[in-house]
Amino acid sequence: MHLFHLPGDIIIERPGFKFMFPITTMLIVIPVPSVIAWLMRR
Repeated sequence: MHLFHLPGDIIIERPGFKFMFPITTMLIVIPVPSVIAWLMRR
């Protein structure tokens, strides 16, 4: 299950095989908790 698909995410689908590497999604989602933590510490 993936929440959303952005341009830059790598998805390879073949019969019986699916590989997903969400590069763009990770670059957007990973900093969010850091920013929230930083704002809470201020």
